Amino acid sequence: MTTEIGGVGQLRRETNRRLTCEREDADRALSKRLARGEQRVDEKLHKSRSDIDAKIVAAGDAAHDQLEELPEELPEALNGAVLSAENPRDPIPEPGFEPGPTAEQETIERVEEAHSRARSNAQAAVQQLSEQAELALESERRRVDELTQRDREQRKRDFLEALVSERHATDDALQEERTRVDFVTRNRDDVLAMLSHDLRNYLSAIGLKAELLAETPPDNLVLSQSLADQIIKSCKLMERWAIDLLDIASMDSGTLAVDSRPHDPADVITASLEAYLSMANRKTVTLIATGVPQVRPNILGDQPRLVQVLNNLLDNALKFVGPHGTVTLGFEVVGGFVRFFVTDTGPGIPEAEQGLVFERYWHTERTRSGGSGLGLYISKRIVEAHGGQISVASEVGKGCTFVFTVPVAEASLGVRP
Repeated sequence: MTTEIGGVGQLRRETNRRLTCEREDADRALSKRLARGEQRVDEKLHKSRSDIDAKIVAAGDAAHDQLEELPEELPEALNGAVLSAENPRDPIPEPGFEPGPTAEQETIERVEEAHSRARSNAQAAVQQLSEQAELALESERRRVDELTQRDREQRKRDFLEALVSERHATDDALQEERTRVDFVTRNRDDVLAMLSHDLRNYLSAIGLKAELLAETPPDNLVLSQSLADQIIKSCKLMERWAIDLLDIASMDSGTLAVDSRPHDPADVITASLEAYLSMANRKTVTLIATGVPQVRPNILGDQPRLVQVLNNLLDNALKFVGPHGTVTLGFEVVGGFVRFFVTDTGPGIPEAEQGLVFERYWHTERTRSGGSGLGLYISKRIVEAHGGQISVASEVGKGCTFVFTVPVAEASLGVRP
């Protein structure tokens, strides 16, 4: 229970760390985006100033062009006026005479008036362009500010929506984890209660049979042998339960030992076949191994552990196959893996339960009569520790086929005896 609930806490801590990292990433992305927005504003302001300078230069050029359009006789008229002022032979005007404006003076006045008008026009154009530029800059600044504000608000909304969505997903995951923990806890409690009851019964039976064995006359060898066999069988069963519980403890602590070495896959089949042949004969079940190919690779794995997996599958099959049923085991090479299989003619597993058979403490209603419910879970962990996979295919009333894979050792293909 402590390990499973610790898994919920670990999931919650990992989720909080992930949310914190995503929030920091969103803040950094928002800061970068604002910096790019400010850079774009500065670039547009610089471009606007450049446009204003260009327009001012264009206005000056226009004023210069207006000056160049003055009458061509202006230089001659100005020169004539100067010569006339310096000529001593011109008649001296009589007293009281008021001369009218000369042609030269009129030309000079027109020039000055045109120059003044051009200067005024240029200044008005510059002023107008400056005002237009200020308005354009202010409008652009407001537009950029609005875009930046909208972008900031949108980013906040997106982040909050993502945060809410992530929180909902986390809540859903936590709820699923709680459901799974509750399921495993209930099964664990049921199995532990069953194991405690069975252990007490087996220990009581062993004690009783040991007393009967001690009281049996030495010449009654048949009864003595029967009692001894029953005691040995009960001790082996309790030993297996103890080994399963120790394996679970090793897996939970991350110390499950797997000594992978190259070896012949046929040795795994032979070891399991020899271990369960007598049990199959007692139940009048046919236990057969398919033909082993002469050309086969070595597998890379821990042979005792792989035998343990195959034994778990055989034990599970023989437990539910009725008299005169059949259990078949064997292997085949598929790509870079050796594929072991165990097929039986038992009652099968409903499709709704097939996804649960490798869960810890799994039992169905028809399997609560014995076993720890740990064998298939332990087998799954051992196979995964070898880099393989384990699965089941079944149809109610037509038996089961359990399959697991183990990687092939490199450069190991050869002819075997």
